[in-house]
Amino acid sequence: SMEASRKALLLALALGCATALREQSAAQPRAAVLSLRGGAAAANLDEKAAEARQKLSSWWASAKPSSSRSSVAQDPEFKKALGLMKSRGLANVEKAVTLLRQVHHRDDSVQVKLELADALNTVMRIKTNANCLVLEGTQDTPANKKLWRALGNEALPLATAAYKAMPGDVRALAVYADSFMYSCSAKGIVKQAVSGTAKEYKRMANELRKYPKWDGAVG
Repeated sequence: SMEASRKALLLALALGCATALREQSAAQPRAAVLSLRGGAAAANLDEKAAEARQKLSSWWASAKPSSSRSSVAQDPEFKKALGLMKSRGLANVEKAVTLLRQVHHRDDSVQVKLELADALNTVMRIKTNANCLVLEGTQDTPANKKLWRALGNEALPLATAAYKAMPGDVRALAVYADSFMYSCSAKGIVKQAVSGTAKEYKRMANELRKYPKWDGAVG
């Protein structure tokens, strides 16, 4: 099973790290004495141990999203929410948000965070014309800003967590970019201008340019 494989890999990595440390100690028999005196061997061993811990942490971070994704995929409410998102339409998407919020209460995996953030973004996109430029009037209305503040501030932490866990995933990047835009738009144009959000907008735009086939290159 996925869980058994993960445990086996974790054990193998831990054993490998322990073997490396033992070999280092054998190569320097006076390391134990020097460590009491704060010698160079002690620093070298500390560096090896820190490196082993870093490798273990990196492996765990990369393994966790995939295992979480496989388990939550069997959740009935999660599957229903994904079906509603495919159907689109405001009513369906809002139902999907409700379901995904319930799933998130019992499963805070990266995949659930990503799907919930995407659903929240979709509600904002439908209700506020995707925050696009309009020929008449403005998008920066009190009603829109209220919606962006409520849902955007809920979506952004979820999308940020997913993006950090999957930095090479273009969908995670796109969902993060959307939620960032809506959350910042709630602050108004002036506050955005003085808070430096343009730098993050530019960085995300340059990242999305690396994926010209994604979403018809709209990003």
